[in-house]
Amino acid sequence: SNELNFEATLNRKVRLYRQRCDVRKKLLKFNLYGGVGTNVGYAFGSQLNIQGANAEQVEANLSRSTEEIFTEDAIYSEGYEHYEQRDAFTQRVFATTGLGMTIMERLEVGMHLTRGVGYRAHFGAGAKMVNLHSLAFRANWVFGKKRCCVKK
Repeated sequence: SNELNFEATLNRKVRLYRQRCDVRKKLLKFNLYGGVGTNVGYAFGSQLNIQGANAEQVEANLSRSTEEIFTEDAIYSEGYEHYEQRDAFTQRVFATTGLGMTIMERLEVGMHLTRGVGYRAHFGAGAKMVNLHSLAFRANWVFGKKRCCVKK
């Protein structure tokens, strides 16, 4: 499916380095992130594809023994179903954690792992619970002044 959403996250950043005035500037700095958030969105153009295989017993009779039933001929079939889904409203709450590495004072690259729960309400139908599992790789440009250093 396609989804447009608005997301708000409250993160806590823990620096895994210490910068001091009497030490040369480090080129690589690591940050650990953790937080909670929520998102609301609109899902559109969704499709549901189901594929499977099954076996159907031919002339299975309850008066026969189990061995006789399972030695009879069976029909094996494969099925495929395709459905266009209605547009939907989605809402989720989640927890996130991540690790970032700052390169050359301004570029931070990293990853975030997100897990959460929520619901998807299709227009004209009921709402269903959904799980959110997301792994994102990202790049951020770090704005603002450089921090001078930690003084002793």
